[in-house]
Amino acid sequence: MNDTKNIILLAALRLFLQKGYHEITMQDILEASGQAKGTFYYHFKNKETVFEEAAGYLIVNYMTVNHSRLSYESLRGFIDSLLRVREKAARKMAGLGDKFKVQILIGQASMRIPALGKIIADQEQKEREAWGKALAAGRERGEITTELPDGAIVALFMDIYEGVNAKQLKSLCNIDTISCLRHDWESLYALVTQ
Repeated sequence: MNDTKNIILLAALRLFLQKGYHEITMQDILEASGQAKGTFYYHFKNKETVFEEAAGYLIVNYMTVNHSRLSYESLRGFIDSLLRVREKAARKMAGLGDKFKVQILIGQASMRIPALGKIIADQEQKEREAWGKALAAGRERGEITTELPDGAIVALFMDIYEGVNAKQLKSLCNIDTISCLRHDWESLYALVTQ
């Protein structure tokens, strides 16, 4: 990406995270990026397009998991590797702003930009498949002892993740989402492997 465009994009992203889409003006973006109006319009059509690109940048660069790099030898290995990825992403996102506001921005973006909603839905499907693959390995190794069907277990693990994110939104303050996620996944893991 062009350096100037990247400067504008990241400045806009930080502003959108701080105040939300509706509260930000073009002048705010120009001042935050240190760029002239002509430079902005060379790279972006309007505030809507910079918002779309900023939200897409956030999702692709901070929230998308490359599932092929996770461990599939066991359910335990998968959970540990996925937690490491989520922890790394959380540290990376901490430089952008409050976790709470990141979730709000993603919500605003997915409602306004159907293509981003599809990226999120595709990511969820890939994650569902990754959990299924890890559970199959866990069953094969004798690690999983529960009679619950794999689909139900996958749904429980993924619902915990969604629940922790929802708790983040409701809390009005930042919670340590990785610690909450680790605790809840560990609890569920203990139930399916005892």
